Amino acid sequence: MGRALRRLALATALQVCVACKPVPAPRPRMTKTGHVFYPKPYVEQQGLLQREFSRQRASGDPLQGALVVSAEIVIPAPKKTVRVAPPGDVDNLAKGPLDAITKTGRFWSDDTQVAQLFIEKRWAEPGEEPSVRLRINTLED
Repeated sequence: MGRALRRLALATALQVCVACKPVPAPRPRMTKTGHVFYPKPYVEQQGLLQREFSRQRASGDPLQGALVVSAEIVIPAPKKTVRVAPPGDVDNLAKGPLDAITKTGRFWSDDTQVAQLFIEKRWAEPGEEPSVRLRINTLED
């Protein structure tokens, strides 16, 4: 077990969950005039995540120090597939929720505080809603 895992302070865990269809973070696009933008589905998801994360942590100071984040990304299951895992790079699936949490300013001051990131993407079980679930822990000194 890594040194950082042994230092986890589980008592300070924050958990948030947003029911949504996760969208991987795309590369930014650029217009002919040089304006940078993101595709509409990603922008809409960012707005939803920011509103829901802010609602779920309406008060409290941002966590200080190094953090460990566990992300569970639940993707809608197709009726049939030969894939063993849902599409989308795990790092791109986690980037959107982490950026949304950073923009709320309610969980941490800056995402550079995230020292470790554990990401799981999986298909939704029958009857389970697609969602983004995050657990945030502080690291003891």
